[in-house]
Amino acid sequence: MSAKKKQSSPTARRPNKVLDRLRDKLQLDESDWTRFLTLAVAGFAEFEMEYDRCGVDELERLSLKNVPKEWFSDAVPFSFAARRVFRRGRANLHGAVARYFLGLLDELGTDQPYPGGIGLAWLKLAEAGLGECVHPATMAELAVWHSEEFLDHLKLDEMADVIRLWLTALEQPTAWDVAATLVAANRATRHNLHTFRLFDSLMAADWLASDVKTVLCRALLECSPQKDQFDTRVREIKHSLKSGKWLNVPALFVSLADYPLERQLPGLRRHAVRTLVLNLGAPPEEVIDEFFLWRQDAWPRSPDLAAVTEGVLELVDVFADRLGAERVKKLVSRALRQANSQVRLSAYRVGLAQFGVEYARRALKDDSRPVRKWAEKALSASNKSQFRSRVARKATSQTPNND
Repeated sequence: MSAKKKQSSPTARRPNKVLDRLRDKLQLDESDWTRFLTLAVAGFAEFEMEYDRCGVDELERLSLKNVPKEWFSDAVPFSFAARRVFRRGRANLHGAVARYFLGLLDELGTDQPYPGGIGLAWLKLAEAGLGECVHPATMAELAVWHSEEFLDHLKLDEMADVIRLWLTALEQPTAWDVAATLVAANRATRHNLHTFRLFDSLMAADWLASDVKTVLCRALLECSPQKDQFDTRVREIKHSLKSGKWLNVPALFVSLADYPLERQLPGLRRHAVRTLVLNLGAPPEEVIDEFFLWRQDAWPRSPDLAAVTEGVLELVDVFADRLGAERVKKLVSRALRQANSQVRLSAYRVGLAQFGVEYARRALKDDSRPVRKWAEKALSASNKSQFRSRVARKATSQTPNND
């Protein structure tokens, strides 16, 4: 009876000059090199599955000796190996692998596809203290021209860090640059709520100049001269396209010129009006007077415009003590007379927070079903809170005094 053939390890290999040169570039010891090869094989298996090169059964048999040697020097397949290292490997592997992977991008031609995970590699390189290995301006230009690949495969917290690297790599980032990063991030996350959170974090960041934040927020709110700066940039881009210079304009900028940020992210203006006060220090009274019931006549055609007043009402709630009860009541009453149900809901919330459950009871008779459902929940929560308070007071009164 013949002896059973011993199954080889996925990383077992014969002497290979390609891998020997790669190990020299990565400068890994034996333990880290073995771990890297294991993760790389798993990443290449994901590459084969992604591009339908083989079936599941073949993936189970994939080993290092079956990996084409050119994959270790091709940015697209190696990107899968790199991402596997970033997600599953120890931190001491990240810097070396990121540096090698980003170096492979230099060999790509203009007509070749770029791999995903570029921003992730830049982030891992920076975290490893090797940021000087790449030119920041080159990376920022790469982000503009290949934004989809740049922000692909990032977690939400990583997205904010990569956007910071992107913007700080520019000598003087403008409001247009910030708007472009938000468009790119929204495409990557495919969820407006995540992009709203990113906007809030950018507006709260100390490293981003206040005048840039002001221009962006007031441009979103169609204020002059800030909106004029954006309009000028849009005209320049469209002129370049009409002149046949479309190869000189990144697709990201074309998208922003064709569809302004407020159209791509309905509801962002709500965050912009809050930022003017909460992050940029504008007097709340002036911002409330300027934007309360902003463009009310256009609400039926563009309901998202009402989001500005929702943001204003949130400011009213935050600065109620400063405004005074009488003025708060007047603002809430004016908002409750509006046809937009979201504005009324925001007003009811302010009334409940500042003056008690009477506003929740009034909301039970509102024409909007979502408003009535909110009122039911608010009253239910209030009743439970009152019941717990009564029980607590009763228990306290029945506690014997040991003194």
